[in-house]
Amino acid sequence: MIDPVSAIGMATAAYRGIKSALDTGKNLHDMAGTLQQWATSMSDLDFAHRQAENPPMFKKIFGSSQIEQNALEVWGHKQKAKEMREELRSHISLFYEQSCGYFKFWNNVWAYLPTF
Repeated sequence: MIDPVSAIGMATAAYRGIKSALDTGKNLHDMAGTLQQWATSMSDLDFAHRQAENPPMFKKIFGSSQIEQNALEVWGHKQKAKEMREELRSHISLFYEQSCGYFKFWNNVWAYLPTF
């Protein structure tokens, strides 16, 4: 697992890559690596959020101020990720809703991604 700042940075870079590729007319199957990078970053961010919600006992005892700061930071990144996820979903639906195969594929992809 990587830290939340790196995860949101990687997710943002992948998000911009996917969005620009869609704008230029690339197909989703041509962007598999970028989609995987984005999904992995979302998963890492989801894991960091779950850890911030329930920190280990030693962190509760020895670093209570750090826990609150980390939780607030992760929450902010989670909100940004939520916006990216919805905007990317609507962007892909706009381009590929007419193509039934892509629409079914994308619905299957969304089923496995963290929802936040």
